Order: sequence, then structure tokens, then C-alpha cells
Amino acid sequence: MSNESNEAVLVEQLRQEFDQRMRVTEEKWHREMDEWRAKFEAERDKAKAENAIQLEMTKATCVAGQGALKTTIIMNGGASVALLAFIGNTWIHKRDGVAMLSIALFLFAVGVLSGCAATGVTYLAQSIATEEHKDQFKVRNNWAIVLWITSCGFFLAGLVFACIIFMMHTLG
Repeated sequence: MSNESNEAVLVEQLRQEFDQRMRVTEEKWHREMDEWRAKFEAERDKAKAENAIQLEMTKATCVAGQGALKTTIIMNGGASVALLAFIGNTWIHKRDGVAMLSIALFLFAVGVLSGCAATGVTYLAQSIATEEHKDQFKVRNNWAIVLWITSCGFFLAGLVFACIIFMMHTLG
């Protein structure tokens, strides 16, 4: 009988030790799961914040680009209209220099056309960006930038040319 009671005590001790280890293992598992969950939630929140920042930067870039395009079109268009009015007045009173001023008018008009083309290419680039064709987006976006720079360049060329003609006309 003492052998059976020793076995019963030993089995009971083993059962208690097993239960204790199971509690420790279960607690450790819960701790690890809580740590993993916390890390996962932190990474998820970080990714959400980074995506929100990226989205806002993209929106700001689009708004700034639209403003730049509108500015070049308005700038070149306004210069074209003003120069056209001046050419009309010059044509009535004195026909000298009209041909030269028409070159400046042409430069301003090409500047408007370049700005409009840049706007269209920007639209195409954005529509492609929504379709996830990143390489085509970059190419078209670069074309939009080149056309915008071209528009600004034509404005500058028209402005310089008109100024030179005005100075030649007034001085000589």
C-alpha cells in the first residue's frame, strides 16, 4: 500500500508540476501574443500615418502643379492679348515694327499652347497613375514638366523680344 500511496503522491506532484508549467507556458504565450499584437498595431499605425502623409504630399503636389500650369497659361495668354491690342493700335497709327512684334506674339501664343499641352499630358499621367502603370506615369509626368518649362521659356523669350522691339521702336 505504501507503494501505491507513493505513486499517488508522485502522480499528484507530477500533475501539480504539469499544471504549474502549463500555467507558465500559457501566461508566456499570452504575453508573447500581447507583445506581438502591440508590435503589429504599432507597425499598422505607422504604415497608416506614412500613407496619409504620402497622400497629402501627392495632393499638395497636384494642387501646386495645377497652379503652375494655370499661371503659365494666364501669363502667356495675358501677354498675347496685351501685345495683340498694342499691335492693333500700332497698325492703325504707324505700321513700323508690327512684323517684329508679331514674332513676340507668336512666342506668347506658343507659350499658351505649351501650357495647354502640359495640362493635357498631366491629365494623362494622372489617369495612368490610377491604373498603376508607374513607368508610363513617370514618362508622361516628365513630359508635362518639360512642356511647362517650355511654356515658361516661350514667355520669357516673348517678353525679351517684345522689350527689345519696344526699345528699338522708342529709341530709333
